[in-house]
Amino acid sequence: MKNPDAPRFGVIDPEAAEVVRCIYRLALEGNGPLRIATALETMGALNPSAYRTSKGISKGGSRRCGWS
Repeated sequence: MKNPDAPRFGVIDPEAAEVVRCIYRLALEGNGPLRIATALETMGALNPSAYRTSKGISKGGSRRCGWS
């Protein structure tokens, strides 16, 4: 996320950070991309494009619904 006090610098988005931590934890446990994607789908985590859209941030590109 952009830092409202210093727009040139970012700050950690707590909601997105939780998904990133989950991805790393699953990878460290030995899960491959398909299992990680399935776990994210099961927990209802939005993929990056859907997450940006839900936050009103448009970067163009694909609006795919799921993780791949």
